[in-house]
Amino acid sequence: MHMSDELLGEYLEKGQIAAQYISESHNYPIEAMISENGLVLGRTGLVERLEKGLYTNVFDAKENQIFINAVRYFKSTQEDN
Repeated sequence: MHMSDELLGEYLEKGQIAAQYISESHNYPIEAMISENGLVLGRTGLVERLEKGLYTNVFDAKENQIFINAVRYFKSTQEDN
């Protein structure tokens, strides 16, 4: 993701940068961000981190279903209104 220094500064000031990864080729490599209200987590999907057998030592790895859970959350909040 590319953004202006001004926008990056706003995200940093508001504490919306949730995680970074180590990179020599990027100035500020953002891996995950949260919304201003802290309810939505957005993560990057980095294709260059995928390779056969990479996560074989993670025995209980499960799919996070981040999008399915987000839809469920927003549907439930609409039902309450």
